[in-house]
Amino acid sequence: MEEQPQLDEKHSQQVKRLSNHYAVLTGKKRELEAALTEIKSEIEKASEKLQKEMEAQGLENFKSPRGTFYVNRSTNCSVADSDLAFPYLKKMGAEGLIKQTVNAKSLSSTVKEWAEGGKVILDDLAENGINLYVKETVRIRGLKSN
Repeated sequence: MEEQPQLDEKHSQQVKRLSNHYAVLTGKKRELEAALTEIKSEIEKASEKLQKEMEAQGLENFKSPRGTFYVNRSTNCSVADSDLAFPYLKKMGAEGLIKQTVNAKSLSSTVKEWAEGGKVILDDLAENGINLYVKETVRIRGLKSN
């Protein structure tokens, strides 16, 4: 097991103070995220009930003291099989939608594996058309509340 570095008293107190502040903020963030998840679920249920009632009354929208409520319809599509979808899109005159892409997450994990295995030098990526962004942050495992 790797030995933990030792800090002098001045730096040790600063690290303790900052890490405690960081832990408190991280704990608050987790509490807020949990509350937000619950609220989103409640909103979804309320929306479904309201939409059914609006539909039953033949309403697309209505005004109330809280604002104007309306049914929003969004359409989301993705390509399940490019061998089938691409010829269809071309036939329909939508060939402009077809683009050759590389999945950013897959590219990132591949480059990380290459770098760890010594297969690629990170400085070589830019000259080969690949942007590299590295962000280092402090994380906390096993957060304990006060």
